[in-house]
Amino acid sequence: MLPSSRYVSRISNDTLYIITGTTYLFDVDTPENEGLKSTTPTVKNLVSDFSCLAADYSILTPAGLEKRRGYCHRDRLLIRLKGRSVKQYPIALRPAALKGMLDIEQPRRTVGTRGDLIINYTAGQRSPNTTIVITLPRNFTADPGNTFINIIGRGEVLLQKLEQQSIGRTGTNYPYNKTGHAQWSKDGKQITLTGLDLRPSNGVDVKIRIQGAGFSTSGVHGFKAYYTTHEPEILKSPESNAMVTVTRAVTDLQRIPDSSTYQAGMPGGYSYTTLKWPRISASRIIIQQSTNEGKSWITSDASVDMRNGIGQLKELQPGKLYLFRILVSGGKHQGASNIVSFFGESRYKEIRRFG
Repeated sequence: MLPSSRYVSRISNDTLYIITGTTYLFDVDTPENEGLKSTTPTVKNLVSDFSCLAADYSILTPAGLEKRRGYCHRDRLLIRLKGRSVKQYPIALRPAALKGMLDIEQPRRTVGTRGDLIINYTAGQRSPNTTIVITLPRNFTADPGNTFINIIGRGEVLLQKLEQQSIGRTGTNYPYNKTGHAQWSKDGKQITLTGLDLRPSNGVDVKIRIQGAGFSTSGVHGFKAYYTTHEPEILKSPESNAMVTVTRAVTDLQRIPDSSTYQAGMPGGYSYTTLKWPRISASRIIIQQSTNEGKSWITSDASVDMRNGIGQLKELQPGKLYLFRILVSGGKHQGASNIVSFFGESRYKEIRRFG
């Protein structure tokens, strides 16, 4: 009933625990020695974070009156589900850091194959000397020697060499002499990053790219992450979760974008494109295409490199929407893959597998 919110610590015994704490926020107009801000959400902050088309949310005072301004404390969250029952949650405050955002750039993978997997994590608030802990799922294979990390856009380096990364030009009073420290647990299932200066906001805080990553079993596999602040107070965030769905059928077929695929000088102005899929064992792989939104499929006139998982298509008509999938025969990955599309002059979008 409750959508995800960075302000919610947890729900226990039908009580909604809202995060409270402090952080430093700076801009060009912030006076020296100031910038301390409360992270406790206002009524407007909380209700807008809960916004959902399927329900209406409002805050009630202990007297049962609707509250429209100020902070949430000893109040109640009222949920009105359209056409359904009403639910109320008493609100209590809980010291914590605001919930971060965890994202996997490859949310669908094919079981038993290897390829890059990219983990993105951004803390919910700015803080110096931050610790981040990322937990990997069981049945997930990763090699620390093939894992790279990028902290707040400083540049990608081998995870094992994070301490050696140059921090670049800084002021004389800058308190850090390294980007951070990384430790991989002995069981290979947890990455701990310490000493991170996350005061700058420069997009994703931590981007981890694992080469040759794979899943040994199909199903839904969960990644987890949380962070701990040390200034202005020690606060731990709630866990953030991201899921990867792993299937036996190929589910990570992709089209390789290329702005030069439209050949204006070729007869008829045909377009060209390339498809890529993970290396798999199969007796036969063909590429199929549809020009009627998947209602019917035909075999494409394509060049297929089964060993490297690459297919090249040519003489595609500009202005026409093509759907592509691969059909695998033999082996444990047999069947139709997910679907990708190609339209005209390298315009691209991905369509998830039907069904």
